Amino acid sequence: MNRAALVFAAAVSLPAAAQDPAKALFERACTKCHTLEATSRQRNTRECWSAIVDDMVSRGMEATDAEVEKIIDYLARTQGARVSVNKATAEQLAGALEVPAATAEAIVAYRARNGSFKSFDDLKRVPALAGRNLDAKKDALDFKP
Repeated sequence: MNRAALVFAAAVSLPAAAQDPAKALFERACTKCHTLEATSRQRNTRECWSAIVDDMVSRGMEATDAEVEKIIDYLARTQGARVSVNKATAEQLAGALEVPAATAEAIVAYRARNGSFKSFDDLKRVPALAGRNLDAKKDALDFKP
């Protein structure tokens, strides 16, 4: 079983109380028509997730406006589009990694001096990222040249 499947299986097997409340809301509202696996394979921007969820609401998804916003936030946070670390602008990196603009600019400068990042460990070597825990952002990053 690949890593993504293991993470997915572990997350699904957690009791509802241990899960992210937004995930439980997503599961309740969206699994009436879709499997969780079908959604977990997608990577979309927040705007795209918003359009998809709005379409589902128009088709009968049962959720309040506040719940819809929580579902969109959850999907954008957990199933957001991947950012190419080797091609992204400082602004894109700042958003994906949730770091200040100056830190993202330091990443771009490091990349220009040292070449493409080959792995997550390479990225963590950027001095401006010292002391930052980026592990939660790992799946949102793409390291293709």
